[in-house]
Amino acid sequence: MFMKREILLSDCPDKLQTSVNLYMEINPLAKLLSVQKWVSTPYKDKEITNTRYLAFLQNGNYFSVYKIGVCSKSEWSDDDVTVSGMIAGEILELVAHSDLLKA
Repeated sequence: MFMKREILLSDCPDKLQTSVNLYMEINPLAKLLSVQKWVSTPYKDKEITNTRYLAFLQNGNYFSVYKIGVCSKSEWSDDDVTVSGMIAGEILELVAHSDLLKA
């Protein structure tokens, strides 16, 4: 089971909020594009849920995704926020060559 919802940054764990807010403070032209919450039950025991929080940001032609995971079994939760980033040209190159988008 997967469930996706658009949420507010204030609905995310404090660590993610702090990381995103710090980036936006340092980069005042950065824009928060979207914040999402994904809930899944990827384990055999369907009582265990994994919740991923993602914040999508744009700063000029640089795009980044800030992520943290929270599991109902707290020892499986992420300790830190991870960040992935790419410039627009790299994203366009991926899209241009992706089999997923070819008709």
